[in-house]
Amino acid sequence: MTNSSNLSWKDSPKSGQLIGKKIILETNWINAFTETHILSNGITHDFTIIHAPDWVIIVPVDRDGFFIMIWQYRPAWHRASLEFPAGRLEPNETLENSVIGAKRELREESGYRATNWKYLGRINPVTWTVQQTDIFLASDLELGETDFDPTEDIEIEKVHPDMFWEKVERGDIIDGPSIASYSFWKKYHV
Repeated sequence: MTNSSNLSWKDSPKSGQLIGKKIILETNWINAFTETHILSNGITHDFTIIHAPDWVIIVPVDRDGFFIMIWQYRPAWHRASLEFPAGRLEPNETLENSVIGAKRELREESGYRATNWKYLGRINPVTWTVQQTDIFLASDLELGETDFDPTEDIEIEKVHPDMFWEKVERGDIIDGPSIASYSFWKKYHV
């Protein structure tokens, strides 16, 4: 057991080494690989790893202090989920210029445009993908027109920050990256 609160992931006693990689699925959205790794305990194991575009998530806050969130059906979960607007980066968008994708996604999914943007942080949303997600705060909002993707069926809901955890506890908000984004917002909220 390690007892140092100053230990970073770079100093972790747990590591591994990639020794093999084979593609098992290739689509327009994702590529899946079987990767063989040797773990720090000497065991060799195959893992399925998904390669998909990086993406952005936006915490939009209106002039009254409410979050602009979206209800969206999630086929994998067979239900709707209340989330912050988010989406994958387009081929011309990278993590270095991800605010461009954030502005596009906010407009597409909510119809809002923001004057002020603040980068809040970056997460790896799940352990089985190489994706990274940039989190942005968007404020000074103006409502315009949405531009949904053909696969999106979205409804807007304004949520007061004091109600966020209640919505998590009752199962409305189940999206891990939305919960992480709220934590970043809470850390930087003044």
